[in-house]
Amino acid sequence: MHNKTTCFGSVPARELVRFLLVTVLVGTLTQRIGVSQGLAGGGRSWLLLTMWVPTLGALLAGPCARRMIWAALKRPGFRYLGPALVIGFAPRLLQTLVLLLTGWGSWDSAHFELAPDGQSIASIHKVAMVLGTGPQSLSHFALNLLVSVSLAAVVTALVGGVGEEIGWRGFLQPALESRVGATKATLLVGAIWSYWHLGANLSGYNDPHRPLLNALVLFPIAVTMMSFGFAWLARKGLSVWPVALAHGANNVLGSAFLLTTDDWLINASLEVGSMALVAAFFVWFSIRARRRAEPEVALGAIQPSA
Repeated sequence: MHNKTTCFGSVPARELVRFLLVTVLVGTLTQRIGVSQGLAGGGRSWLLLTMWVPTLGALLAGPCARRMIWAALKRPGFRYLGPALVIGFAPRLLQTLVLLLTGWGSWDSAHFELAPDGQSIASIHKVAMVLGTGPQSLSHFALNLLVSVSLAAVVTALVGGVGEEIGWRGFLQPALESRVGATKATLLVGAIWSYWHLGANLSGYNDPHRPLLNALVLFPIAVTMMSFGFAWLARKGLSVWPVALAHGANNVLGSAFLLTTDDWLINASLEVGSMALVAAFFVWFSIRARRRAEPEVALGAIQPSA
């Protein structure tokens, strides 16, 4: 998100340090309290509060940071809200596609009970659906699902996603880009963002089966890969809202969609692989755009000799 003119091209180092100190220390504290109170119970409110800690960090970082996040909040970024949903949902949909093509997955009947003939939905369990949870045709179910997950993504974005993205992509991404460039900045933000979740992840929040491996290796890889799509959204939209929506969409679909498997290795591999594919697309897309621009820059730089 290029708000460089607001801060005369470079964010003061002291604001970056202050942001990181506040975000990491306060975030670690709120996660520890959440873990102590139970991640499935009262601790969840503390985890929700944690999602707003990066905003607190940006507000306390300094005047430059505050101007940057205000500029990012003022721009609605309407044009990129559709792509934001696609980017947020894409990794989970890719996982589902692989499960379907390989036959490794089975229909999630615990949530979406099929009718005996397999031609309609008999009932929907433990999932909030806008257009009803009773018997419905497959076409009605498809529309119901699309509306429900899209609305859930919006709600999740407003409740917590925007709280994180004000800090990560509203301030930290452009602040680092002005110093080290887009690619290095995206990798740094992804690493900081992923390990910032360490307190909750070590307690099994995102993977109760192998929390240590997930917290230290798998989650950081997946989240860093996901950062490329989020950084692109923030850079193109010049707004925090599209990337917050993508964040919400990704959180809504927490695993493979409609199909499921109990094989931990398959789930973990597909999650990392799908994030890597999305990242590879945006890396390729950025390189392609840069190469297209290079001839124009070269021609513009040629001056006639005196």
